[in-house]
Amino acid sequence: ELLSKLDSRAYFRSWVSEWESELSSNTASKLNSYPIIVVRQNSGGSSGGVLVAKANFDQKHEYLFREIRYLKWLGYERDIPRTIALVSEEAIVRYPHAMALKTA
Repeated sequence: ELLSKLDSRAYFRSWVSEWESELSSNTASKLNSYPIIVVRQNSGGSSGGVLVAKANFDQKHEYLFREIRYLKWLGYERDIPRTIALVSEEAIVRYPHAMALKTA
């Protein structure tokens, strides 16, 4: 009786639509731009400031590749849309570099 009310496919479809809307709303995706950005950080009141390298990495993409890993373990590998999988794969490649820059 309880298993009949638990439809994992419905939860999966909702997850896919959530991520598709998230990725489509972010037209200038951060992952499509440079992986490292240089920003000017103002120190005090000076007009010059210091140039600082920062990782162009959004925490949401970390959650995405972890969620996809879990979904693959659950057997949903064939059902994951290719667009979402590609964003996840690119995030996996950039993740170690982003964390190294973040801690430096």
